[in-house]
Amino acid sequence: MPTDFMVTETINIRPENIKKLRDTLVREDEFLNKEGVTTFEVLSAYIWKSRCRALNLNLDGITVLGFAVGIRHVLDPPVPRGYYGNSYMDVYIELTVRELDESSISDIVKLVKRTKKSAYDKKNVEEELRNIERLIKEDAKFEGLSDSLLFLTDMRNIGYFESVDFGWKEPVHVRPLTPESAKNLGMILRPSKVDPSMEGGVKVMMTLPRDAMVNFKQEMHICVSDI
Repeated sequence: MPTDFMVTETINIRPENIKKLRDTLVREDEFLNKEGVTTFEVLSAYIWKSRCRALNLNLDGITVLGFAVGIRHVLDPPVPRGYYGNSYMDVYIELTVRELDESSISDIVKLVKRTKKSAYDKKNVEEELRNIERLIKEDAKFEGLSDSLLFLTDMRNIGYFESVDFGWKEPVHVRPLTPESAKNLGMILRPSKVDPSMEGGVKVMMTLPRDAMVNFKQEMHICVSDI
């Protein structure tokens, strides 16, 4: 994906739209009615599917959704008292583009829920930590990430909007420095306080080729309030 014609843009999704999406899923699916649906789960399903369609990926190819899951509460032995670093592991869902395209949003949400739960299994955590240790020792490098990979990160609770002051009050926006650093990355962010009507909503930031960005916005229109 050449970066000289890529753009980074933000889509605002209002709280009432998020509620409508979640309410629809729990009303129409018995499993989700019992388990509930988080904002991240429903948005990740829409974003992943919309991005694949926007990029017009090969239906027989593989697409991957990745995200981080906190594991502090399942570590055994637990992290030492006073530890303030991160405790998480990356998890991935792999489908063919055709499978993703033909799956309902509720099916994708259930995949996301199951994948999150797998990160809470102690055996899975131990195996993943061993793999990470091995990769670090081998100084493994991963290059040539294809358009089909999307790593979605939820940055709503990091705290930089509330705790960072550059000398002219708190920041109202954040974005990657270069398209190259974000071409496989999607971000879910808290909305700016400049617009009080967005309280409880989210900003979705994506980096895509210009034409694909237009398509992505069209695919996301069901839950987008301001493009």
